[in-house]
Amino acid sequence: MGTGTNCQKLLKAVHHIDCPYRPADLEQRNGRIIRQGNQNKEVDIFNYVTKNTFDSYLYQLVENKQKFVSQIMTSKSPVRSAEDIDENGLNYAQLKALASGNPKIKRKMNLEVEVARLKTLFSAHQENNRNLQYLINRKLPEDIERFTRLIENCKTDVAQASATKSEEFVGMTIGKKFYDDKKEAGQALLDAINKLSPTAAIDGLNIGKYRGFDIDVAYSTLTNMYSYKIKNADSYEISFGTDTYGNIKRLDNQIDNYISEKLPKYENSLAKAKTQLETAKANVDKPFEKMEEYESKEKE
Repeated sequence: MGTGTNCQKLLKAVHHIDCPYRPADLEQRNGRIIRQGNQNKEVDIFNYVTKNTFDSYLYQLVENKQKFVSQIMTSKSPVRSAEDIDENGLNYAQLKALASGNPKIKRKMNLEVEVARLKTLFSAHQENNRNLQYLINRKLPEDIERFTRLIENCKTDVAQASATKSEEFVGMTIGKKFYDDKKEAGQALLDAINKLSPTAAIDGLNIGKYRGFDIDVAYSTLTNMYSYKIKNADSYEISFGTDTYGNIKRLDNQIDNYISEKLPKYENSLAKAKTQLETAKANVDKPFEKMEEYESKEKE
């Protein structure tokens, strides 16, 4: 009673007289009875095996296939802890042991499962140590250095923004010409943007300067788009529109607000990286807690 059989509403028991060659076949049979719509709250599943026969080998085949399928379907080993094989794999292994008629096989099977589980945990422990070593020796020191540099640059740019902040227009340089009239400066900026060519901006191009910050543009052949940045100690992305006064307003907002908002974020990231470094140092190279059990069961 496999695929396409629909009599699940009143099924009470399923009897597996033989062992199929695929785990999915057993699952398919059980799927006839363990499913929504069955009016029985509890059901029985019987597996029949004959002692000292080929049944043991058949269930071993199904067990090995189930282990392999489970590994493929989960795609990766557990990071912290998990059972080595799933519930179905254990059921097939138990059936194999029962069919053999030898109690030592069941003990061996249980040991294999335990050793495989401990081996997975030990591998995860070693991988975790390698990850911690990478964090300690490379990533976190690089992060700390990077955020420290960003904080210093950001502080420099915030100071520059504060020193040039004014209610009046302070003037803007576009190309080699300085404009002290706001409207003329905004139009010159707009003209410079509209006259850009991809070949000129492909390696990056400076088109002006405002309040001590360079206005740079770059063209990406990948996206077929221009990107704009203002730059002093560090650089910050900005987008321009088509309004003469609006672009100057965007520059002022970027300089006065955006840069100062980045400073606490950098400081939080630096503190977090330092905390992670201390935590990693405290946990690296710790011995595997279950090594004695692992070695003992593997020896047995």
